[in-house]
Amino acid sequence: MISLVNPCPGVASIDLDLSIYTLNEITVYRALLETETGATGSYESLARRAGFPRGARFVGTVMAKNSLPIIIPCHRVIRSDGTVGHYSAGDGIKRLLIEHEHEMIQNGWLIS
Repeated sequence: MISLVNPCPGVASIDLDLSIYTLNEITVYRALLETETGATGSYESLARRAGFPRGARFVGTVMAKNSLPIIIPCHRVIRSDGTVGHYSAGDGIKRLLIEHEHEMIQNGWLIS
């Protein structure tokens, strides 16, 4: 179980039941949840942060298994060459989500 504190405006916390995932997958999701809104990072860098220094492909597999893609923001994980990579709802949607987060920050729409 992971508790997200202040996941979005008006919501104090959300408890996520991640029992369908392995401990290693949950470790990757926990590391991903530390990524700030509007920030992106590579599969490789997320793998290192999660403690799997050579686990970029593993991280890609974990992102593909994500059943809560907006709450666990796998759209923030991109390829090391800067391209967006794949996304369950389509690569265009991934690009749109990343751009939307940037716009929210630029316009001051995020509430801390």
